[in-house]
This record gives sequence, structure tokens and C-alpha cells, in this order.
Amino acid sequence: ESATVLPGEKAVFPVMTESLDDYTGTATFVRQYIPAGFYLTLPEIKMNSTDNIVIDVDESVEAGDYTIIVNGSNGSTLELAITVLSKETVLEPTIIQISPYSVFVGDKVTVYGYGFGKTGKLYYDGNEIEAEEWYGSAVSFIVQEDMKTGTVYLETENGKSNAAILYVRERGFNLRPSTSEVILEKNVTK
Repeated sequence: ESATVLPGEKAVFPVMTESLDDYTGTATFVRQYIPAGFYLTLPEIKMNSTDNIVIDVDESVEAGDYTIIVNGSNGSTLELAITVLSKETVLEPTIIQISPYSVFVGDKVTVYGYGFGKTGKLYYDGNEIEAEEWYGSAVSFIVQEDMKTGTVYLETENGKSNAAILYVRERGFNLRPSTSEVILEKNVTK
């Protein structure tokens, strides 16, 4: 996992948990190695869900490549790579991924990338929408009732990003025959 930010921004890393052997607890994390000037927010994540590890990068951090190591309560290790650019760098916003990319109304969606800055405008199919969270490398929003499959992009003082497709599914159900045999009653011709 990697993120690119400017000093004073937040790097965001999505973390997904997957239950093994019907485990229903939460995943917790412990800081193993953190360079000076980096501050972590470590979530407790419910099984079979995704949340974000958020890293605040202090204004004083010099440009360079950094690694933060976090241990999971299950013994796993996450190495989070952060590239901090110089304060003078102008980044055009760029979307790398959207997660989840297939959703229902009411779901939270996070757009990941770089150059998002501290503020901007978020658009869905050309209409401005409200961002729930805004970081230098991630922006989140909630899928609204009127949203159908469409594109997400954002604008900052440094330009307009590329677009990412979000698939909005309808809730419902499928009907399937429980057998492949068709039994006709006596004297039925259809």
C-alpha cells in the first residue's frame, strides 16, 4: 500500500478484514514503527468490512519516502509506504481507485488517489455532491437515493481529476426454478 501527499495532509490506507473460521470479533492494530512527524489513527475494524488507517503528516516533514509499520492483532504486518512531496509541488488531482466500486444506496464510497488537497468539490455525473470526509489522498461520500451507475470526479484549486465509474445496484432478489424438471398435470397442454 502506498500514498502520495504533501506536508500537512493526511494519507489514507484502506484495510479490509476477512473472517477465518467464523471469527466475529474486531481487528485491532498496534504501531510498530512510526517516523517522527507522522501521527496514526488506527481503527478497530469489524470482520468482513473495510475501514481506513489515517496518517497525519506534519507540516515539518521533509520530502522523501517513508515506511510505517503496523501490526494486526492476528500477527500480520502492514507496511504503509508514504511519499511526501516538497511543499512547492503542485499536484493535479488524480483518482487511482474507488472502493467499493459496486454499491447500494446508503453505502459509503471512498475515492483514493493523490493531489486532493484539503478541500475541493466532488461531482457525481456532473452534479456536485457532499463529501463526508476529505483528505489529501482520499475523499468519501454516501450513495444517495437518486444516484444510478455513473462517474465520480473531483476538482481542486489545481485542476479537475480523471473520472472513475461507480456501479450503483438496485436491491431486490432473483427467482430461479428449484429444479430443471417441468411436471405437467394430466390434460394440461401448456
